[in-house]
Amino acid sequence: MLPSSYTRRLRTRDLIQRNFPDINRTTSKSSSKTFTRLGLKDARSTHLYLPTLLRENTKINHISRVSGQINLVLERLSHIDKKQEEEEAVYKRKANAIFLKEKRDTPIPPQKLDKQHSRMSLSKNVGKLKPIKEKKEKKEKKEKKEKQPVPIIKDTPENLTRERMVVLARTIMKDKRMSTCYKRNPNRIEIMQPIVCEGTPAWTHEVKSEVIIIVPIKSLRYTKWKYSSPEIGYIEINLPNKNPRSKIDTYSPLRADDEIHLSSSKLNKALVEVFMEGLRVTKFGDYSLLPELNFDYLNDTLELVFTKHLKIPLVPAIFLSADEPLYVIKPNLPDLDPTSDTLFRACFLVQEENILRKISTTDHGLRIDALKVIHTLCKQDWRLQTLTVFHLKNVLMHDIDFEIDHSPRWQRLTRDICVQSILKRLLYFVKKENLPHFFQTNLNLFKRIPVKTLRFMQTPLERLVSNEPQLMRDLQRASRNYEDSDSSSESDEDWW
Repeated sequence: MLPSSYTRRLRTRDLIQRNFPDINRTTSKSSSKTFTRLGLKDARSTHLYLPTLLRENTKINHISRVSGQINLVLERLSHIDKKQEEEEAVYKRKANAIFLKEKRDTPIPPQKLDKQHSRMSLSKNVGKLKPIKEKKEKKEKKEKKEKQPVPIIKDTPENLTRERMVVLARTIMKDKRMSTCYKRNPNRIEIMQPIVCEGTPAWTHEVKSEVIIIVPIKSLRYTKWKYSSPEIGYIEINLPNKNPRSKIDTYSPLRADDEIHLSSSKLNKALVEVFMEGLRVTKFGDYSLLPELNFDYLNDTLELVFTKHLKIPLVPAIFLSADEPLYVIKPNLPDLDPTSDTLFRACFLVQEENILRKISTTDHGLRIDALKVIHTLCKQDWRLQTLTVFHLKNVLMHDIDFEIDHSPRWQRLTRDICVQSILKRLLYFVKKENLPHFFQTNLNLFKRIPVKTLRFMQTPLERLVSNEPQLMRDLQRASRNYEDSDSSSESDEDWW
């Protein structure tokens, strides 16, 4: 990694055009600038030269202070996550106290063993016991340990972890008993195999990886999709009309109030019956722990509940083709109409997480950390609170795309430079009043935000980009531990 004081991105043509002074000279009389050189440890085999870095003495201390404040903000965010883990640990202790523990055989005390040995030696029919050598005992114990199979840990609420919950969910969704319910149900819904993925969906309020199950619906049986697109990124599905010869409308449980389009809330309720039947059938399998199905009729939320703190929401999605995205019922931010019952929104969660996962492995998670810092800065300024994680994640992917195309060493930047780069990119889109979606460039994510609000955003963003003392003050403010900071994300209403 390059030092934190490196504020300028070096390119190949810059090194060719600029004539650097002698490497042996550490300082120059004409200027107060110091030239340093990378060590052999930082050099990579792909580079045919060792770049010479230009470091200005006036900016070393200031930039190191900025990077230090960024680390404090990240520590505060990790402290909030630790509190949630402590709550989970408390819940597991309570579960251990409620559930009965298995009784173990207590060892025989040595006094009883001596009495048994004396009785055996006094008897006439049985000869005296011969002492066993210690070496043979050790060998026999080792052989027994090697022969004994590894004990299988049963899945119980007290020893369940998030990683194990994901494995259980994937095995349950692939179960053949469950797959029969995907196609045979009274609501005429044909479901593909659900996708269990970890990521930051568009409707979330925090930069945090969530586990969700996307339920792709291929088609309604005996019909083909007929959909219209009122706007880019949204579709409405038309259900076939009632056959005048038949007395019963087969699609009446799924129709919206206009009796034309497919209702997203009624589709969600129809999935409850499918998964209730599927979980009932899978009880006859080899599962030691099965989740419960929780459906909230007020918010139309469907989730699998393993424990109080380990839940996975089920998100129905419409599958059109392999080239098209999945269209979910959850409204994105910004949305055409969050209360609409007929709109399905484009979701690129699987593609987005694939990109961010590969980027995080190359830059060691620097840009994800920078995204968390910028999100906290936006939350504490009332002019930037309209910016959501959905906006910032698209800005981050645009910035990554630019860096990869224009810089040969984009992954070697520091955390403070990544924060500045994303803030400049965000300011550029705010001034243009146009934030194109990373996958659907025709979709402007700032279209539903008023122009007056976008102009208000320019002032704080310009101060964060150009005024470093102001950035320091905002970072110090974000790194403090407020009493109400932990519950700030829960204060937002569930608008979906």
